[in-house]
Order: sequence, then C-alpha cells, then structure tokens
Amino acid sequence: MFVAQSFGELEVTSFAGFAVATMTVRDRFEAGGETVAGFYRSMAVFAEVDGRWLWAAGQTMRAS
Repeated sequence: MFVAQSFGELEVTSFAGFAVATMTVRDRFEAGGETVAGFYRSMAVFAEVDGRWLWAAGQTMRAS
C-alpha cells in the first residue's frame, strides 16, 4: 500500500495531438510488513482524443 508519493522536476512538452511529461517521483509504500522507499524518473505520454487527454504510455525506472 502506498504511504507517500511526491513529484518533482515536472516538464511537459506538447505536440499536435499528444504530450510527453517527464518527472522525478519519490515513493514510499508498505509490502509484506516492510516499508520500501525509492527515487525514480518517469515519463508519461498522453494523447488528445475527442478533446480529452488520455494516458497512452509510460515508463518508470529507478533514478541513479
């Protein structure tokens, strides 16, 4: 279960019909009685469909 999540370094670039967002993410969650924390870089792609922005794809990996 997620305990906390925060975002930073958010950048959004818009294109015709889609947008790409990059960000850093700090997560903390509990699993199997243990608390797990991590720092990640994430990218999300959104598509504009019928005037609405829909999440189309994404990738998250541990930041070094």
